[in-house]
Amino acid sequence: MNPGGQAQKQCWQCSTLNDINASRCSACGSYLSGVPTSAPTNAQYPRGPAIQSNYGMIQVPAGSHPIWVVVLLSVLFGGWAGMLVNRQIVKGLVYGLVAGLVFCYVTCCFGFLVWYPLTLIDAILVAMKLNRGQAVKEWEFF
Repeated sequence: MNPGGQAQKQCWQCSTLNDINASRCSACGSYLSGVPTSAPTNAQYPRGPAIQSNYGMIQVPAGSHPIWVVVLLSVLFGGWAGMLVNRQIVKGLVYGLVAGLVFCYVTCCFGFLVWYPLTLIDAILVAMKLNRGQAVKEWEFF
């Protein structure tokens, strides 16, 4: 009861006291009892601008990606290590384990002459894209 003597309902969501006959809370808009008879419309619940989903994309704020780390790790261990820093995890593991074994051991290290420079260039160019704020795919090359 409020000071005027009228019965009130308390909102389960925000604890605001509402008129006994109210179906929705005057503060937060939650339904006070039962299930609503009609679905709320966008006019009842205004929303902000639509959020674009970049599912499957890798993106970082411009200027925040450590290119020097990618270069250093790529030079020391091959471009696959730089791919890991670029958040291209699956691509880096595949190139590091599978392609590295095939190109280096199966071809008696002659494949290394092709594999190493290509992965090095790829990791660095993808890192530069990320540093500019561009989104890249998990398997994007150059």
